[in-house]
Amino acid sequence: MLIEEINYFLQILMISAQLKNYFEILFKYKLICAVKIETYNKIKESMAKNVVIVESPAKANTIEKFLGEDFLVTSSYGHIRDLKKKDKGIDIANNFSPHYIIPEEKKTLVKELKKLTDKSETVWLATDEDREGEAIAWHLKEVLELPEEKIRRIVFQK
Repeated sequence: MLIEEINYFLQILMISAQLKNYFEILFKYKLICAVKIETYNKIKESMAKNVVIVESPAKANTIEKFLGEDFLVTSSYGHIRDLKKKDKGIDIANNFSPHYIIPEEKKTLVKELKKLTDKSETVWLATDEDREGEAIAWHLKEVLELPEEKIRRIVFQK
């Protein structure tokens, strides 16, 4: 039912939207719908003790095949927050502290991840081992308000 509604919505967009706006709306809508469908199916299937968060949905699908039923693997779809555009995201007067925001297109994803992590016993942050992966893991920990004793850091090698 939901897939049919999404397809119908996308058909309407293709007919009525201007090309530039169409691609922006389509990207945001597809991301939000993909997150909702993926999360809904996973919550429905099981209340996992362990939630594994990776950077990309492709990695999530691959890794999920190797882990057992006690693990729910989901994706952060890359970065979940960014520096505020105004004033370049830095408060110079306050010891150069950064001001982060969650972009509109990521707010639904963050809510879904928060629901999953709140219900789990352990959250495995499985982002890449590079600086970007470390930053994504740190932002996930901060935004999802994960306590230290609940999180584990893991890196998957190719």
